[in-house]
Amino acid sequence: MRILVVGSGAREHAILRALAKEKSDVMHDLFVVGGNPGIWEIAEVAQLDGANKPLDENDIQGIAKFTHIMKIELVIIGPETPLDAGIVDMLQAENGSLLIFGPTKAAVKLESSKIFAKEIMQAANIPTARAWECSEVEEVQTILNELKETGSSHFVVKADDLAAGKGVIVTENTENAIEHAEKYLVHGKKVLIEEYMEGPEFSLFFVCDGQKAVPLMPAQDFKRIFDNDCGPNTGGMGSYTPLNWLPDGAVQWATENIATPVLHEMKKRGTSFVGILFAGLMYTKTGIKVVEFNVRFGDPETQVILEALKTPLSKITALAAKGELEKLPKLKWSDEYFCNIVLASAHYPESSSKGDVIKGISQAEAKGAVVLHAGTAFTGADIGQLVTNGGRVLSILAHGKTLEVARDKAYKYAMMITFQGVQMRGDIALKAVNGEISVH
Repeated sequence: MRILVVGSGAREHAILRALAKEKSDVMHDLFVVGGNPGIWEIAEVAQLDGANKPLDENDIQGIAKFTHIMKIELVIIGPETPLDAGIVDMLQAENGSLLIFGPTKAAVKLESSKIFAKEIMQAANIPTARAWECSEVEEVQTILNELKETGSSHFVVKADDLAAGKGVIVTENTENAIEHAEKYLVHGKKVLIEEYMEGPEFSLFFVCDGQKAVPLMPAQDFKRIFDNDCGPNTGGMGSYTPLNWLPDGAVQWATENIATPVLHEMKKRGTSFVGILFAGLMYTKTGIKVVEFNVRFGDPETQVILEALKTPLSKITALAAKGELEKLPKLKWSDEYFCNIVLASAHYPESSSKGDVIKGISQAEAKGAVVLHAGTAFTGADIGQLVTNGGRVLSILAHGKTLEVARDKAYKYAMMITFQGVQMRGDIALKAVNGEISVH
């Protein structure tokens, strides 16, 4: 199969690695729009003859032309930005025979508008936190004061639109909450004030074909930059799967009571959802509740989930794109644990350091590490010299018969890789290993 993946991060590296590992009679021809030095080892860079430069993920017309010329059969879109720009709609219009794994622009609103997502949850009777829509600072102040008077000790403020995983603040300080809201309100945008919920969070991805939802293995990620969930939010500093603390039946319950009702509600509105429905969930004292929805594979959870997956990813995504998930056999998974440690550059997440020389990858890989690239690049002077080129630089994966073994190996590998100002959390999966996560 000729497959095109759009995107340049560790998530897309994980997707392409999964496709490249598939054992089939005919090997896939893999292409990428964007990419990075790790991805380029397994996928050909998409470019048009005569253009003399690679395609950009926002060049939708160019991508459509490429799919025609190269006879692409399946497109998998990784990042939310081209999805929100309507890449699926435009590719469908340009190439009716193309299989596209991803939601239309209208369906992307589940991620691009937190307010719309709440509306869908309310209509579908999906458990989630109470929320208040605000377009003025005075409204924010009033609601925060009311919450404080009712005994709330924490305040949750969310930007309504896409914010690269950094649009949410959870704080005990009302001034910080107001300051966060003002960043978006001054630009004419809206924010959502949410009721604070408590409990362990986890991520559950559903493969969707418009009417059926098939859950992947749940994972847990770590958003804050520092240990013990301190510091600002990031795109994600690590992840692990499976979750030894999640009760039996939780995934099935979430499929029946969250994913399936969402698909029904979206279809009822004439906006069938195809692709990945990413449910950020919390196991509260009163059960599972939705924290947020995203509409694509999440990073860094995708890295561990796809490493554990044994069913061919090309088969899963193609059947979903065709609307034929009822033909998909039961998914097969590894019986091991997987842990991912993200290495970030200096000053991340406020900014990022670029051009710092990266050393130790080949040594870590020789010991058994899976190294997935994100913010990496080659220097102009030496094509073989790898340097940092973004906030989150690398994902370092390991597996083992127990989570403790997987975690220890992942940290051992991560410590072998160095660059100036490298940042990593030291507590990825630690509470799960120590049995400190409880569900009531």
